Formats: sequence, structure tokens, C-alpha cells
Amino acid sequence: MLGIVLVSLWQISFFVYISKWDNIDAYLPYRYFISDYLWNGHFPFWNSFQQLGTPVYSDLQSGAWYPITWLLILFGKYNITSLSLEIISCYIIAGLGFFKLSNYIHQNKKVALLLGLSYALSGFMVGSSQLLPFLIGLAWLPWIIYSSLCFFNEIKYKYAVLLATFMALCTTGASPNFIIVLAYFLFFMFCFYIYKYRKDKNKMYKLILGSFISLGCSIILLLPYLNAFYEFSPYFNRLEKLEYARIESSNSFTISEYISFLYPFSVISNAEIFKHTDLTLRNGYFGLIALIFLASSVFSYKSKYFKPLVFIALLSLLLAAGAHTSFYKFIYKLPYLAVFRHPSFYRAYFILSCLLLAGFSMNNFFNNTFSQKKINLIILGFFTVNLIILLVSITQSSSGEISSILTKLISAEENFEGTLYSHIAINSVIVLILLSLWWLLTKKTNYFFATAIILVLDLFIQTQLSVPKTVTNKISYSVVKDYFNKLPKEINQDVVYSKLNDNSLTENFVKIDGFWRNLSTLNKTISFKGYNPLKFREFEKSEDDGRLDEAISHNILYFENSELTPKNINIGYNSFSGEIETLKEEKIILNQNYHHLWSANLDGETLEINPYNNLTMVIEIPEKSNGKLQLEFKSPRTKYAIIISLLGYVLVIAFLLKNKE
Repeated sequence: MLGIVLVSLWQISFFVYISKWDNIDAYLPYRYFISDYLWNGHFPFWNSFQQLGTPVYSDLQSGAWYPITWLLILFGKYNITSLSLEIISCYIIAGLGFFKLSNYIHQNKKVALLLGLSYALSGFMVGSSQLLPFLIGLAWLPWIIYSSLCFFNEIKYKYAVLLATFMALCTTGASPNFIIVLAYFLFFMFCFYIYKYRKDKNKMYKLILGSFISLGCSIILLLPYLNAFYEFSPYFNRLEKLEYARIESSNSFTISEYISFLYPFSVISNAEIFKHTDLTLRNGYFGLIALIFLASSVFSYKSKYFKPLVFIALLSLLLAAGAHTSFYKFIYKLPYLAVFRHPSFYRAYFILSCLLLAGFSMNNFFNNTFSQKKINLIILGFFTVNLIILLVSITQSSSGEISSILTKLISAEENFEGTLYSHIAINSVIVLILLSLWWLLTKKTNYFFATAIILVLDLFIQTQLSVPKTVTNKISYSVVKDYFNKLPKEINQDVVYSKLNDNSLTENFVKIDGFWRNLSTLNKTISFKGYNPLKFREFEKSEDDGRLDEAISHNILYFENSELTPKNINIGYNSFSGEIETLKEEKIILNQNYHHLWSANLDGETLEINPYNNLTMVIEIPEKSNGKLQLEFKSPRTKYAIIISLLGYVLVIAFLLKNKE
């Protein structure tokens, strides 16, 4: 499995090209910033280099508390190599997790292997590759479901602890969308099993106790994460319900994207019917082989998991359609389900459910309890439908257009354009060839080997068709690696007296193609610009009401009385300082977002910090002051939360090793 995943994503795994879009321009700079602070001996509390300062340790998607990110940082500053390794780790973790889940449900390692590969290289994993928090969520999802099934069915405390561990790993790295939905899922599972064991008091007691153990372990492991989020929550811009109009216009997965179940290459075309959804959120592919076995799963409905999986699959499709269905208005009213956009992400649960459903008939096929005749009929049906679709698509396409697309694919160009029909034509030819090969191989060799060969070929080909558009940027890995070696080692102090809206601040930035929105973070230069979904509520409002424009017309540290100027201003790690002299009481403004954990000290005397224009920070300086003003961001609780969490991980690992079967 590992080898197939690495080869299928060879552009990333063998360090040829780099990832693209948000991974490069957002999640990489966030992680680089964290590692830079740590390797300079400071904890990454405050990033003063974007959006008038943000508490990066409170950023839910920065990787600040994700153990795998920290492991990578142990080997040096986080760079393009680290990002490539973290991306690949998601695919491997996802595949192994689904192998474990499938083997638990289907009790067949051959089936589990093929389904694990199908999940790891599914349309969500490949299509949304540029969204690292989505990849992390998908990676840990099967592990969480596996451990929850083990716990609820066997009611063993080791599985309660295992579930807590996987939830902690997922929560610290994934998009909050996944965590909110998983919380609902686990709650409903708990209620179902409480009802199931209602007549067995011993089992019910163990279930309740185990659930509390799992919840307690999760809280301990997540303590730094929870504390950081709590400290920022009074200012967070995303805790309130989104307006329904925003969700209506957000990325959804509707019936037009269902074509990706068979033709994933078609949804990366520029066809008008897909324009309502972002390119990276359209793909619902889970493999040709899995789709065929899913179609035959109606003959394999005896498993206790069959009906729940069908329900979850249908519900997921309904949710993924977002505001295109009236059902979403009901979901919108539920707690915390209206704080995020992109309903298309629900297709993850559809893909997972469909793969597990396909596994039942695949299991029967490999065990010779599913007749070859039925499979041949299904293959013939797929072949006939594809042949008709191919003939129609060819009549609507030109050979020159198809040739142009193929030429650009071979040269790894992402800017190929073509009609929907030309994309379908290419995809349907591939499907017809694979179906023919599968039929021939089943005549020559055993069913598993024949199926495995076609499944691997299918996943490799479909992945490579999508790679230029949704996975990689055609920028040399070695060039970007060298770029990180050229980045400034020290914080830029040359801008301390420059107005924040001075465009010349960016003139000396070390730049490279592929990076554009968070260059100030990489170049360690204070800025009000930058991209991060984590925003102060007041900062977001100030962009519209003029307060931000007024703030950025000043430098980083200035007196309200324009006749005075601080001397020797210094931008430090989580700190600012400057020498001041006043004859009367004055107000000095720190041009950073207000946060209550900032402290001010003037030659040993603590001064109060208050909001200024309800945006930045103001400190009242006593009369006849002469000395050094020190401003520092501190979170005393964080140190203790980290210690408790680390001890928790040590105890959890020791417990799991001791209770290993």
C-alpha cells in the first residue's frame, strides 16, 4: 500500500514539484513561523507579521498543536520538505486507517487492502489535496470510526483511550468541520448503544464509564489546544452563525458533481455546470472497482452494518448539497453546524460509507460466494453505458481539443482547457480499457489478483489526471527548498518607523512564484495584510468601517500626540519595546490587535493596556516618564497545559502498550 500511494503521488513524494494554493500560501507559512520561533528559543504565541497581529498558538489550523507537525519541526525549521512529508503522511495514515476499519467490518485483509488504497486515493483526498486540514481530517476519520466501533461493541477501556487519542490527533490538525460532525456522530452512537444495552446494567455502566474515560483523556491530551482557543474566543470572528445567504453561495456537492463517481476527470473541466463549486471540492470519486462492487452490494445486504451505511451515505449526499435542498435549513439551526461553509466536505462520509458497502460484495466475490455471472453482467452494463457515453462525447468534441489536453497533461501543465465532453471522452476511454482488461484478467488469473491490478491502474491513472490541476504546482521542489534557505534569519527592524500602509515595505521581500499572500510572515516583516481564516472580529469589521485605514496610517508604536516619537523601537518575539520620554500624561498606541494577554511594563512599573478605537491597544504613560517601555504577550496557563498534555500522552502510550493484544 505504501509503495502504491508514493508512486501515485510521485510528484510530491519524490520531491519533484511542490503542493499548491492554500498549502503553499497559508499552511506552510503558518508552520514555518511556528518552527522559526521555536528554533529561536521562543514559544510561538503572537505573529505580528499578518493582519495587525494574530495569536498563532490559538489558530486551529496552523498545526500549532498537531503532534506530526511538531515531530517534523524537531528535525529543523518547517519548510517545503516538511510540508511534502506531512501531506504524504495524510495519505498513508488514511490508507492504513481504512485498512484497519475495513478489516474490522469485513474480516478480510484482501478487501481491506484494496479499500484502503481506494480511500487514500479517493477523489476527496486527491481533489482537495491543497487543503491540508481537510487531508488531516480525512486521514484520522477511519481510525476514529474504527476505535469507536471497537469500544461500543466490545466495551473495553483500551478502545476508549484509543478513541480519545485519535480524536486528539484529528482535532489538533483537522478543520473544525470534521470535529463538529464527529462529535454529533459519537453522541448518536452513544445514545444508540445506551438503548441497545438498556437491559444489561453491567454493560451500560461500563459504557458510560468508558465514555467518560474517553472524554477525560481527550480533554487532557487537548488541554493546550483548548486553552489556546479559549483565550482567543472573546475575539474570534467565526463563532457566530454564518448568514444563510453565505452558505447558499458556498461550495456544495450537487447532482452535477455526481458525474465524478465515474468520470472524475470531467469535474476539473471549466464547464459552467460546475462553477458553483470550487475546483478542489467537486471530486467524489472512490474508484471504478469500488463503484462496480457498490452496484452489486444490493445482493450483500445481510451485514448489520449495511442499513446504517446506506443511511449515512444518503444523508451525507443530502448534506453535501448544502442550501440546494430545504433539508439544510434544518441543519442550519443545529448548534455549531452553521459556523462553517463548504458543505461539499460532507461527501467524505459518503465516500467512506460507499467503500464499506462495496466491501461486502467484494468480500463475497473473493470468497467465490458471488457468482461470476453477476459480475460479468454488471461489467457488461458499465461497458455498454460507457460506450454510449463515449460515442456521444466524441461527436461533441474535436480531436484537436482532446490532443491538446493530453499534451498538456503529459507536460504537467495545469492550464489545459476543454469542454466537458472532451474530458468525458478521455475518461470514458480509460474506463472502457480498464473494464476490458479486468474481464480478460478474471479469465486468466484469480479474482483478487485481477481486481487488484485494475484497481491500482485505475487509481494511479485517475490521480495523475488530477495532479496538475488539484495537487501540484509546476514549480521545482529544489528551487523552493533553496528559497527557504534565503529567507531572513532576523526580524525586520528597518520598518519600525514606517507607516503600515507604506507599499515600499514589501520592496525588499524575498519572493518566489507560488507564494503571494503571506510573504510578510516569511520575510518577518510587520504587516496588516496576509491571509488567515483566523481573524479578530473587530479587525474584520474595521476593514469596512475605516478604522483599519486610520490605524495603518501610523507606524507600529506611536504616540497619540504626534509631536512625540518613541526611540529605538524594537520588534521582538512576542514582544515590542521602545524608549519614551514624556513631560505630561500621554497615550501610546501599539498598532496590533487588542488581546487581554498583552502586558506593558515601564522600568518595572506595570501599566494598563486598553483597546484603542476598539481595534488596537493603548497604554497611558504617566507624566515625567523616561525609560524603556516593554510590551509582551504571555499565556501563563499554556506552560502548565503543555506539561499536563505531554504527561497524558506518555501515560496513554504506556497504557496502550501494556494492553496491546
